[in-house]
Amino acid sequence: MSYKAPPKDLMPGSHVICYLRDSGGGAQELSTGQQLNEIKAYCKKHDLLLIEEFIDAARSGTSTDKRDEFERMIDRCRHEDFTDGLLVWNFARFARNMNDAMYYKADLRRRGIIVHSITDEIPDGGYSQVVEVMIDIANEEKSKQTSRDTKRGLSQRAKDGYIPGGSTPPRGYRAVREVISSHRDGSARIGTKFESDPELGPLVTLAFKMRAEGRSLNEIINSPCGILYKTKGSWVTFFRNEAYLGIIKCGETKIENHTTVPPLVDRATWNAVQALSKELGAHAPGNVLHPKRYNAPSLLSGLAVCIHCGTPIVREVSGAKRTKTGKWIAYVCGKKRSQKWSACEGKQIQAANADRALIDAVLNQVLTVERATELIKQIQARLSDNIEMERQERALRVALSNCETTISRLLDAIESSNSVTAKERLKDRENERARLHFELSVITSQRSATEIKITPEVLSMTLDVWRGEIEAARDSNDIRGLQRYLRRFLVKVELGYKTARLWYTFRNLNAFANNSAMLRNDMVVCRDRSYNSLAFGRIKAKTLK
Repeated sequence: MSYKAPPKDLMPGSHVICYLRDSGGGAQELSTGQQLNEIKAYCKKHDLLLIEEFIDAARSGTSTDKRDEFERMIDRCRHEDFTDGLLVWNFARFARNMNDAMYYKADLRRRGIIVHSITDEIPDGGYSQVVEVMIDIANEEKSKQTSRDTKRGLSQRAKDGYIPGGSTPPRGYRAVREVISSHRDGSARIGTKFESDPELGPLVTLAFKMRAEGRSLNEIINSPCGILYKTKGSWVTFFRNEAYLGIIKCGETKIENHTTVPPLVDRATWNAVQALSKELGAHAPGNVLHPKRYNAPSLLSGLAVCIHCGTPIVREVSGAKRTKTGKWIAYVCGKKRSQKWSACEGKQIQAANADRALIDAVLNQVLTVERATELIKQIQARLSDNIEMERQERALRVALSNCETTISRLLDAIESSNSVTAKERLKDRENERARLHFELSVITSQRSATEIKITPEVLSMTLDVWRGEIEAARDSNDIRGLQRYLRRFLVKVELGYKTARLWYTFRNLNAFANNSAMLRNDMVVCRDRSYNSLAFGRIKAKTLK
């Protein structure tokens, strides 16, 4: 094979380095080794001294991410004067991203390093840079085309009823492979299907059912379902896997009711699990399904902080102090527990007294017509005076109008020429349109919230309903129910031995207006941070001021 001779500036005896790369896969196992052998022979033929080799095996050239040897080579060239030239098999091995190729080659050449491809036919003279740029563009386009072809092939495989790429089956399924056709060389083309594992499949269904009922991860692990996974992190991913609905994803393609993946979970159970995870997920503030809080529930778990230092309050069961009903349960500053007892001036607080005082304060001082009216007026006043919100709404409407115009033009271009580029741009613009619609709906709902008219009768009736729910949960000793109801209004509780301060809000103005059409008004208050505080005291004596 004949190779492009070195440029005249790369004279015999020059010190050179080489960069080699392959993209991985069985067909390229020997690629970098073959490139290196050819470059060594090339250097010997042209009397060049090869002083160092930089090799990235099984790495994509579409970016510099994870190409450790490429970055090491660039770093050495920037900080050390040790080479006259860089040899590559071709410029596609150097980079398949046009911007990266142009930037790094220009950077090396600016430092006096000659970058030379031994296979790309680049003429000498003034047009050499133009030809090189065209090669970089072609390399990038070829990479995109390969990616599109691969995705198309995998997507078609999925539509034909097989799992794309022979994926590992999720726990509860097992893979079944069968010959579906032959390659051009006569070798068998294998397709993969999933079928329910007779032993583990029913346990998947049971685990989802238990989670939908509100069971904790500890309860599920300690049940027969525990043989599926032992670590809690695995269960979090498990409950998000849509394959259990019979859905297969291949890139952006999502195929529901896939013929080769029998569903193990029905849609209603799935939705219940996702709603529970969203509301009380492991990283949600005040998560009441945290194992410690779930197994030993207390009203203020994840809600109360120390009034003295702001550290979260923890629940403590003391065996030394006993009441007539059993062990003495208290709230204590987390800093005292984790560091030392003198780290905070706060004292232990009897949980029963604190819970009783908190519920009484919510029922008799927060859920009143006077306080609700006062806070709602504050929220509406802040929103109505927000000039910035009006500016944002106008800007969003202009951007949405321009986006609609662009989409219309792209549709015309696709109809007339079936342009692949136009299709890709259309997808981007449609995503942008969806984002703009969402942001506009939030702004519109915020402004509409200022126009909600709430009569005293509706306000009083709504508060009566909420008080009734809290009282019913209290009377039945439903701690989790009380947690759920109180978190509608409470933002934070600052708890002390004799005094407490609770921060409250009304998260949904529609609940008062009885208007279910405006569903986003909970965002209004959350973004506006409109809440008031209420102090009450003498928790120890079980009474309020």
